[in-house]
Amino acid sequence: MGAKSNLYDCDLRGKIAFAVGNEGAGLSESLLAMISQHITIPMPGRSESLNVAAATAICLFKQYGNAGSR
Repeated sequence: MGAKSNLYDCDLRGKIAFAVGNEGAGLSESLLAMISQHITIPMPGRSESLNVAAATAICLFKQYGNAGSR
């Protein structure tokens, strides 16, 4: 798996795919082997994680914002 990057520092333009796993099971080893970049969402305060739906929504919103800056 590639190095971890902060979501807000990533350029999400172009063809990409998000692979989002839950805290318990995560992603399969075969899927992890195909991932070129591991992106994290910074969490201020005491929060340690987001649920998978919230995390996906944040990533898609960020990608939508990047698409407008083409």
